[in-house]
Amino acid sequence: MPNFCTGCRNKLPVKDFMICHQCKRSYDLLCANISPNKFKSLSNESKINWKCHRCRNKMPKINNTNTPIIRPPLNSQVDCVLKDCGTSLDIDNVTIRSNSTKLQNDILASNSVINAESLRGILESFKSDLSTVITKNISDMITERLKDINKEISGFREAITFFNEQYEDLKKRLDDSEVTIHKLKSNNDHLNSTVNDLTKRLNLAEQFMRESNIEINGPPEHSNENLVNTFGQLAKTVNVNFSNDDIVQVTRVAKFNKENKKPRTVIARLRTPRHRDTLLAAVQNFNKKNPENKLNSH
Repeated sequence: MPNFCTGCRNKLPVKDFMICHQCKRSYDLLCANISPNKFKSLSNESKINWKCHRCRNKMPKINNTNTPIIRPPLNSQVDCVLKDCGTSLDIDNVTIRSNSTKLQNDILASNSVINAESLRGILESFKSDLSTVITKNISDMITERLKDINKEISGFREAITFFNEQYEDLKKRLDDSEVTIHKLKSNNDHLNSTVNDLTKRLNLAEQFMRESNIEINGPPEHSNENLVNTFGQLAKTVNVNFSNDDIVQVTRVAKFNKENKKPRTVIARLRTPRHRDTLLAAVQNFNKKNPENKLNSH
């Protein structure tokens, strides 16, 4: 196996090179127009069946020469031309004519075209690989960022769900409170109405009960006094006789001013207002008959 590249005459690397299936010549990856990534992606069968540019371009040109992939030294190129013509000469002892110079220039121009195409292919391959790497990196960055955004959105959704539940619970409590307040307000209105009605009734009842009362001021106060007997004697004084059933209750009331030395007032409750009116009429008659010894009926 040769140790030098057929194209550039440089030493071949240890592993990364190609061998033509047809002519068995060896080429490094640059001269074979194969990128390192593409070389790694080739299968063993593709590497074994690979053909160089020389074997793939065995089509006659205008000057009946083959398009070479190699760029040999000038002397080697002329040797090849002479060998193709069936002539074996030492290039150092041969004078190259104008036709040979033209052939030499055609070979150099052909090599320049091949090298430009190879360079363009390498650049295209590098551009493709670089674009793939950049696209992958950008895709990975976008994927990671989208994951973070999705996590944040999930957090926002959980927070919104929590706040929505709290809002619904608060709204329900508020609605329940409004219902309770409405019920309490209705009950309060009903109770106020009931209290007002009961107050009126109580006032009427007290007024009715007071219609049978007689207030007596000035009777001397004793510790063991019998107010019922005292009231009965007072009624007899004005010629009115009451039975025990006619006198419901006789009692003294508390003083507004405790420092007042006058006896406490006596309140007598009779069975009916008619009994009270009878007693008051008798007092008035007594006062008319006894102007010097009147009883106060105020």
